[in-house]
Amino acid sequence: MVFTHSDEGDKQNNDLIQAIWNRRDEWGEDICRQLISKQISPQMTPDMVRLAWPEAEKIELLTPPREKWHYRPMSKQTTAPYIIFENGLVVEIVGNGATTATPEFNMRMVVLLLGFILMMIIGIIFSVIAYYA
Repeated sequence: MVFTHSDEGDKQNNDLIQAIWNRRDEWGEDICRQLISKQISPQMTPDMVRLAWPEAEKIELLTPPREKWHYRPMSKQTTAPYIIFENGLVVEIVGNGATTATPEFNMRMVVLLLGFILMMIIGIIFSVIAYYA
């Protein structure tokens, strides 16, 4: 959610931060800090997402117990983000504006794949050296 720099926006922002922080005993400080930073991640509830992101433009009911929340694109050059909930918890976050653990997971997969490829290349090189030695 984007807040203006006006006094009214600052008050709205402060009220939102207070509303989130008041739930820290229930949700934990780490989750509250994520929400205050407008970040959502898998396993968050709809209440948490509503506090971190603006209201969804459309909520699509998928095969129960799944819902898909559609959001407005952050810019004209990007696609609209959406969130999939299953049994009342975030299971997927797609599109721009998504600041979640999902991109970190994808980066880890890329690094692991590159490491595997590098090990394969080194193995081939040592095999060739051993063959001709």
